[in-house]
Parts: sequence; structure tokens; C-alpha cells
Amino acid sequence: MSTLAINAKQRHGTAIVEYTWRGTCGVLVLGDNQRHWRLPGGDADMEESCLAVAVRELRDWIGMCAYASVPLFIDEHDVQHQAFLLQTSGQPRMLRPGAITAIGLCTIHMQVKTMLQLPDFDASMLRISGSSDGIIRRFWHMKARSPLFFESLHTCWRDLNHLQLTGS
Repeated sequence: MSTLAINAKQRHGTAIVEYTWRGTCGVLVLGDNQRHWRLPGGDADMEESCLAVAVRELRDWIGMCAYASVPLFIDEHDVQHQAFLLQTSGQPRMLRPGAITAIGLCTIHMQVKTMLQLPDFDASMLRISGSSDGIIRRFWHMKARSPLFFESLHTCWRDLNHLQLTGS
């Protein structure tokens, strides 16, 4: 086995999507069948970018389309998570029920509000996974330290979306 294969870490593209639902603003998280809330994302193949994975997983699992992105940071654990803030269109839907048990919003206070869940499923049993917890906390910390950056970014994205919708 080569040294490269021994030292290579699995790369993971992680999507951070800010979303507002019924007056609550938070980061979208998905309930899995192992009783965890997780950020959308997945493992990248050698020829696939982490951004491509984050965008694809968001679309395939909950039907949201990303039209703008900003790389935020790389979080090193047993897997190398590359986190991207994605601007999206559409509303989250459970496209893979069973694999996804619920969709929620993780607030700045690290409380998850359940938006959707499978019938007869109790989302209150879910806990935020360790790696997602660290990534979400780091995002909220970045946002608190650089509010003007994030406000400007969202203004640009809103204008971009308006231009795309109006064609002007």
C-alpha cells in the first residue's frame, strides 16, 4: 500500500443552508435512522469536488437547488469536512423517507426545531451528531464575528436571485 493511500483522509462535502420556517431562522439539518441530526452532505470520490457533493446531496435528499456558494472552512476529524454556505431555491422535502426521518432547523442556540418528520416518528429522540455539532457551532461563531460579511453576502445573493428571476 502506498504512503499516499495510508495518509489520505476521506473528504466530505458539507452543506450549510440558512433557512427560515415559521419565524425561526436556523441551519437545515436532516434526521437519520441512527437517531442523529446531521448536516446535508456526503463523501467525495477522488475525481469529485467537495462542493459538487454538497450540492448534489442537498438536491437528491431534500430537493433544494443551490445557485451560489461560499467555501467557509475545512473541519478536520476522522473525515475532512469541507463546509460550504449555500444559497438555495425551493423548499425542503423528504425525498428519501426511511434514510431521512426528519428535517429540522438548528438555531443559533443549538436547539433543533422539527419542520417535517415521518409519520409515527418522534424527532425529539434525535441528537446532533458530533461532527455536525462542531461545524454548526463554528458557523454560528463565524457569523457572530463577521455580521457585515454575511449581511453583504446575503444581499448579493438576493440581488443575484432577483436578476435570475427577472432576466434583467
